[in-house]
Amino acid sequence: MFVFINSFAQRNPDTLAYERLQYVQNLKNYIAKKAWKDFDNNRVTQVYFTDSSSYFFNADTRILQKVKQKTRPLKGIDMFKTQRIDENPFHMETAVEFTDSTALYFQKPVVMFSDFDTAKEKAGDLQSLQQWASMVVHELFHGYQLQHIPTLQYSNQVIHLRSSQLQKLYVEQKWFAESIQLENNLLISLLKVKSGKKLRKGLEQYLSLRDARQKKAESILNDFSIHENFYEKIEGSAKYVELALLEHYKYFPENTYLLTNDPAYKKNAYQNFNLEEEPWQYQTEGINYFYSTGYNLFRILDKLKVGYQTNFFNTHDTPYGILKAYLKSKTQLKKHSI
Repeated sequence: MFVFINSFAQRNPDTLAYERLQYVQNLKNYIAKKAWKDFDNNRVTQVYFTDSSSYFFNADTRILQKVKQKTRPLKGIDMFKTQRIDENPFHMETAVEFTDSTALYFQKPVVMFSDFDTAKEKAGDLQSLQQWASMVVHELFHGYQLQHIPTLQYSNQVIHLRSSQLQKLYVEQKWFAESIQLENNLLISLLKVKSGKKLRKGLEQYLSLRDARQKKAESILNDFSIHENFYEKIEGSAKYVELALLEHYKYFPENTYLLTNDPAYKKNAYQNFNLEEEPWQYQTEGINYFYSTGYNLFRILDKLKVGYQTNFFNTHDTPYGILKAYLKSKTQLKKHSI
């Protein structure tokens, strides 16, 4: 954890909080143009936590009215400050409540995240503010997803299994993990295939493996397939945007203000980032498996040039469902290279 001695950050905590948050918003809008255009200029209530304060950014006025602590606007800054609204030691999540109308995030998502210093202490292996910012952008994308009423209602009315229950199956059932790894590695290998015929054959093999595994998993967890498809949609797309940001950092201008005033901001961070050199980012062994399988499904859809982003979260479509429907509708892929 960084210790700031008579530093700018210590003397100007409100300004630093604002500059970090504004930096994240600029990153979000930049990567939206590159990876998911509808994400551009999306506004969702955000709460940034330091040791002693909570900062509200882009706050919905109805949400602010529910805050029990006194909020005060910061002069010249589009942000509100309060004493900490809870004592949870670490935040990096998007919250929404469906039944308690007094809850801060009743039927409206609120993205909550701890400052860099707390995240470094609690999450570990955090090397730069840029890395922290990519985690926040991931959460902002969840906030964007849940601002779409169909997705919000579906997650409330249909989804009853926690994602941890899916990961538990992966950890405890050897046959399940082996199939997942085989399926995911197949998707990764197919990303490099240029023959349309070979691609279609590989994708049909993938569907066969996956359908057999999901059918077997249904005997262990009711509605397993519905939940796996949904979590791949939600977490896979957030991972898709997050990794797009890491790949595009090299093109985003350095933030001279943070470079001068924030020791957590590292010059040239991710300038040499190469996704192929960090396979844990898209393989299933390093993170919850459905992040990786979902992410790779989206990459396959991109390869097939299947348009899926428009109104994606206003429908119940999933990346797997779209792929399956696409293959069913095509008797054969085009013979030229893909």
